[in-house]
Amino acid sequence: MTTSVASKSLAAKVRRRGRFDARHTLWDESKLSRVRNCGRVVQRNGCGVTVKVSDGAAGYGNLQTCGSVWACPVCSAKIAAQRQGDIERALTAWHGGAGGGDFGRVALVTLTMRHRKGQSLASLWAALSESWNLVVSGAGWTDDQRVYGTLLPGAEYKSGPLKGQLRAAKVRIPVIRVVEVTEGVKGWHVHIHALLLLPAAADDAVVAALGGRMFDRWAAALKDRGLSALRRVRQPDGTFKDLGVDARLLHGDPSAALGDYFVKATYSGSYEVARTDMKSAHYGNRTPFAILADIVESGDADDLDTWLEYERASKGKRQITWSRGLRALLLPADEVVELTDEEIAEQDCGGDEIAEIGRDLWSVIVARRADWRILKAFERSTHNGYRLLWVYADMAALESAAQWARLLAEPDPLRRQLQTKEPS
Repeated sequence: MTTSVASKSLAAKVRRRGRFDARHTLWDESKLSRVRNCGRVVQRNGCGVTVKVSDGAAGYGNLQTCGSVWACPVCSAKIAAQRQGDIERALTAWHGGAGGGDFGRVALVTLTMRHRKGQSLASLWAALSESWNLVVSGAGWTDDQRVYGTLLPGAEYKSGPLKGQLRAAKVRIPVIRVVEVTEGVKGWHVHIHALLLLPAAADDAVVAALGGRMFDRWAAALKDRGLSALRRVRQPDGTFKDLGVDARLLHGDPSAALGDYFVKATYSGSYEVARTDMKSAHYGNRTPFAILADIVESGDADDLDTWLEYERASKGKRQITWSRGLRALLLPADEVVELTDEEIAEQDCGGDEIAEIGRDLWSVIVARRADWRILKAFERSTHNGYRLLWVYADMAALESAAQWARLLAEPDPLRRQLQTKEPS
């Protein structure tokens, strides 16, 4: 069955509404001040909240954002879209032999660790970070790159007498790494997905050998930290299943093969969509945003405790990292400098500014959790948006209600820009 453009648009609006509802829950429940303020608190510049519309989509400006890819259902979607685009363009460039090098193949290596109920997410995450650093450093990684890597130009000197010049060419295996977290009956499951960019001649045997060597260093590092990773287990039918490592060569254009794999942990508004879009983990595990969806649905106290532990442990962590110099090698010049999560979240939504909501009226809208309703009204028509703002201003007996009423009396409000002022 073919999915119509209208049905896709409706599904997108449902997901967006769900993200707003989840953020409303975090306004009340989050322990992170930036998350509680995100999309709720006006910037400290004396101006009100702007409404902008572009191609039928409305958005707000001049509000504080948290920029949390881990804990914010709204910011994470914006950040994920940017990161996904960057990764897809880089993989397509590598697959196409950008720069004339011996490029072409991409492998996906997943490294996991054993865990049990009751282990803190913070301790598991710390062990994961330390162990991964040992996987991609030291003599073992140097040997792996020498045997399996590609001769690439060195990164640019950033300072000193050689600033602006390139370091000597070196055989390397560039890596794009992402951390993923899920939770289930056996507690927190935190693991690494790594894209290894390999020469055009790499095959399945090469990837298996390289993945095995990486796993050996991974397991040794975990053991030093009191943890472990099983390479494989015997199934009831006598076959073996890889657990601690999954190394596979991606065939065809790797960006198409991966799809949104590396940015799948975004919030969706319903259980059905959440379980599909987020590719919820196997064995009954839930992604953190699936936990948040359950909190929105039922308000379960145990789920809230689980979410708050996740908030604490994820704060300040990076989700995706690139090897040094890789962006400069594969992306256009204007995309080489990587924006932070906060910078992506703060980017203006664009479009025509058609209203500025005074802080007194915005307080009413926030108290009634009506921010989504306002956007939806403006997406129907500018006149509908103005009318709903008048309703809330009149309901609260604000002076700005008269200004909205005058605007509604205009014959062509689509051409008007309203600058409401705070009552003196």
